[in-house]
Amino acid sequence: MEAFWGTLKEEMYRLKTYDRFEELEADIARYIDFYNNERVTLDMGLKIPA
Repeated sequence: MEAFWGTLKEEMYRLKTYDRFEELEADIARYIDFYNNERVTLDMGLKIPA
């Protein structure tokens, strides 16, 4: 779980400044969906999760 939050900070959070909490919350929800369903990982042999 700690690796996820570190990855989120590197790939999304530090790239944008948020004026409203709701914007940050929506982007985190989108990133979680991307991370779980689309992001290629080395642990999976560079395959997209099914």
